[in-house]
Amino acid sequence: MKFRFCGDGDCPDWVLTEITTLTLLTSIKMKLLCGLVAKSMAGEDFDFERAKTLTGDAKLGEADVRGAVAGLRWLLGSASRSDVDPDSFSSELQQLGLPREHALAASKVFRDHTAAIRAHLRRTKAHEASCSAVASSSRTSDGAEPAVDPLFSLNLTVRDCIAERTNGHQITMTRLQLQELLEGERLRLAVVTTLAAILLARALRVAGVGYRHEDSAAWLRVGG
Repeated sequence: MKFRFCGDGDCPDWVLTEITTLTLLTSIKMKLLCGLVAKSMAGEDFDFERAKTLTGDAKLGEADVRGAVAGLRWLLGSASRSDVDPDSFSSELQQLGLPREHALAASKVFRDHTAAIRAHLRRTKAHEASCSAVASSSRTSDGAEPAVDPLFSLNLTVRDCIAERTNGHQITMTRLQLQELLEGERLRLAVVTTLAAILLARALRVAGVGYRHEDSAAWLRVGG
C-alpha cells in the first residue's frame, strides 16, 4: 500500500515492526513518548532515561526502546517532509495497525510540533551525515603486498540523534567500487534534475508561460 505520509510510497518493514512494539504502550505513554521524540526533532536534547521510564510498564529492553524511538522519529519526520495533514496521518497510522487511541495521540503531537520539526529539519539536513575524508592506500585487502590497484578509505561521520553523539565509520573499497559509487551518485543527480525540469515545465504551462527544456537546465544550474 502507498501512504501520503510516506511520500506516496510504502512504509518500510522495520517501521512496521516498531509500530507493533508501540502498541504495547498505553495511549497516554505513547503520547508522552511521541512528544519526547518530537521535541528532540525540534532541537531539544533527547532524554533517553525518560524514554526508558515511559516504556517501563511494557517491559521493553533497551534495544526495543531505541527501536521504538527510531520508529517514531521516522514516522514524524516522514510526515513532516510529506506535508501531510494530522487527520490523514492518524488515519494512515491506523491502516498500518496502530490502535485508534495511539494514532490520535501521535497525530496530536504531530499537529503541535510539525512546524518546529520542519524548521529544524531544514536547518540540520546537511549535517546529519558527512564524509570527512577520503584517503588512498597501497596495501591489499590482506595486507600481504603492495597493491597495483590501491584501496580507498572513506571516513564517515554520522550523528546518532537518539544518543546525541556523533559516530565515526570507515569504509574501505577498491577503485572499481569507488567509481561505481560515484557513478550511482551522478545518475541520482541526473534523475532529480530531470524530474525538477519536468515539474517546472508543468508549472509554467499551467501559468501560461513559454518554456524550453534548455531554459530549465540553465535555471537549475544556477540554482533558480
